[in-house]
Amino acid sequence: MKKNVKTNPVISNDLMRYSKNKMAGNLAILGIVFNCLYFMFMYKQVCGIKTVYTDGSTVYSFIHGASVIINLLVLLVAFLTSERIKNYDKRFSYVAFGLAVIQIIRIFIYPLTSYTKLYKKGISGTVQLTDSGMFVLFIAFLCLSAACFIVAGVFGYLKATKLQKFVKDVDEGNVDLEAALKEEAAEDTLTGGEANA
Repeated sequence: MKKNVKTNPVISNDLMRYSKNKMAGNLAILGIVFNCLYFMFMYKQVCGIKTVYTDGSTVYSFIHGASVIINLLVLLVAFLTSERIKNYDKRFSYVAFGLAVIQIIRIFIYPLTSYTKLYKKGISGTVQLTDSGMFVLFIAFLCLSAACFIVAGVFGYLKATKLQKFVKDVDEGNVDLEAALKEEAAEDTLTGGEANA
């Protein structure tokens, strides 16, 4: 039976140079998906509402507009992060952590405002723009998005650090890659001969 080359730590580390960090990249993409779900549900809720809050401010305010711009920026930066983190760029692990912080901060801006402020309905009635169920859904989407970015950042950082150290060790001669390949070839020949015997 042929031995899997990935069981040899030297060869396993060397293979990282020719493959992508798909786990971290896919987690960042998943963070984008949760962000898009938040975006869709939130704007579906306010679409077509022409009213004002009881304090006189309108539903469509500076906060609402800023939320749209922030959402677009998060999507663009998150996509770039997913691509760069797949290529073991350690700097974008920090960007992923920053995106997670932004997602957490966003909970206290639009979702909280739409849940805690009352708006006028009809002549004398007042209601919440966001009910409890939607508020929990908004928080869940933003927290899941943040969690994905955090885990993507952790995986990205650890893998990038591991690859960086391996490349440095190879360059400095601390790791003999040729010897590891010869050893693996000898083991393959040996196990191949035993299988044929």
